[in-house]
Amino acid sequence: MPSKFVRRFSAPLILAGLAFLGMTSNAHARLELRTYNGVQIPPFGAGFIFQAIDGGVNDLDGVENGQLLIGSAVVVGGLNVNGSFHTSNANFPNIINDLDTLVGAGVLTSGSSTVVNPNAVPIVQTIALSDTNFGPFSNVVVTDSSSGTFINPNRLAGNSIVSKWYVDQSNTLFGTATQLDSFTANGTTGLASGFAHNGGAFNTGLEGLFSMTETFQITLQRGASLTSRANNQVAEGVVPEPATLAMAIAGLPLIGLITWRRNRRKTA
Repeated sequence: MPSKFVRRFSAPLILAGLAFLGMTSNAHARLELRTYNGVQIPPFGAGFIFQAIDGGVNDLDGVENGQLLIGSAVVVGGLNVNGSFHTSNANFPNIINDLDTLVGAGVLTSGSSTVVNPNAVPIVQTIALSDTNFGPFSNVVVTDSSSGTFINPNRLAGNSIVSKWYVDQSNTLFGTATQLDSFTANGTTGLASGFAHNGGAFNTGLEGLFSMTETFQITLQRGASLTSRANNQVAEGVVPEPATLAMAIAGLPLIGLITWRRNRRKTA
């Protein structure tokens, strides 16, 4: 038997719950990539020679879906670029330790991309990839990884990639308040040379929403190419208790609707 409170306020419960549901969406700022000539250090603001925005400029699918598709016919500062870049943010039950605990995971990744230098001179570029509104998590731990292969048909020394990973509690696009890790890979004078790196786990102290940024500084000698299998940054943390409250409040419309239908049957 519903309580007097629930019977009296069934309609307000419906409205309140629906209103709350409309407030709990967690949209990212649009995933963005910026490319700079030469060595670029933070901040990664103006001065870029190329920009791609999820669902906007230089995104082939034109849809804001957490994925940048650069394509295969893009020339950036003399380099031929073909690649894709992704971001995601999801919550899932921690089924290993506690069914009542929600674990969140935010991912920022370069996906698979290839950069070719068809010129007679070496080229150095810095690429920065960023997104915001990862979380809200607590006890955030971040891991990173980088892997790829240099192809060096002219057997020249000097091909390299320097990868760096950042998080920022201010939740700012291209925020670099905390650098978590750095990795340098140097190509050999052989035809092909691969590299791989796994970093972390790093206890960040982040709480709530935050941004992630990763950068890669690439040096390619004439005729050389770099195929990056992925540059990844993965943040995992516990979804705070307010999320549980949000789930409970989200059920208010259902409670109100059931009570309203019961009352309607009694008066019919």
